[in-house]
Amino acid sequence: MPPARKRLAKGNGQNVPARLTRSRIATASVDDIEEAQPPTHPRVKEAPSRKKRGKTKGYAVKKRLEEGQKIGGIIIEEGAKAPVGSNENLFKMEMGVVVRVLAPIRKFFWTEVTEEEKLPLFAKIESEFDIDMSDPHVREMVDGIIAARFRRFKHNCHQHYKKESDPIKARENPKKTVNIDDWKVLCDHFESPTFKKQSLANVQNRAMQIHPHTRGAKSQSQRLYELNNKEAAVEPTENDAEENVPAEASEPPELRVYADTRKKRDGQWINPATNAVKIAF
Repeated sequence: MPPARKRLAKGNGQNVPARLTRSRIATASVDDIEEAQPPTHPRVKEAPSRKKRGKTKGYAVKKRLEEGQKIGGIIIEEGAKAPVGSNENLFKMEMGVVVRVLAPIRKFFWTEVTEEEKLPLFAKIESEFDIDMSDPHVREMVDGIIAARFRRFKHNCHQHYKKESDPIKARENPKKTVNIDDWKVLCDHFESPTFKKQSLANVQNRAMQIHPHTRGAKSQSQRLYELNNKEAAVEPTENDAEENVPAEASEPPELRVYADTRKKRDGQWINPATNAVKIAF
């Protein structure tokens, strides 16, 4: 018996595989299902777009946990303003994932979230990282980071809402991971006079910043931690005479981090007044 031929789409001569039946769908692979989709219009070559960082999905944490132990490398010292350590970035990113999945979406501010509603988020973080949430300082630190991630998530929701100039269309186009009912509640919030007034004030306040940092979301504490570790690992040599040491290297590490995060990639200050602030120290 000759092998079955693939049907040809009328008029264009394209090979189109036979339609999947119910029995075939049950055992078909993803590739089979994609191959069985109806032909699309010829692909139009699009202009290259700037690469953007995708949404964090927590895959790195899941992979580490599959190894059978909690993730270490998180240092939360008494009196510190932020956590530091080899996994500090992973720690903070995972809190963003936890917020999107477990935080009460219909609460507009973290101060409105009750301690009982926070417990699932705290428990999730403690189950993944080697930290002690019974320590008041650790709990306060985690609460503060989650609060910042909560504000960022609501900000991203508002940015998504503003993509549509028509409020009606904006309501019909919820952000991914937000169900339509929760989205409508958020839209009510975005359209309220109180929110609009506060949003305008925030925009004006950001425009007044004259010394913005230029090096991403890494905290000042983490930068100091990495700088100190880097310098501690360098063995002094006979050539490291005092006269050969650059002036910047003799400055306090806090001042060097400040300067490093207020310069452009070409080494120029983000604002001439920023250098004056550094000199004043």
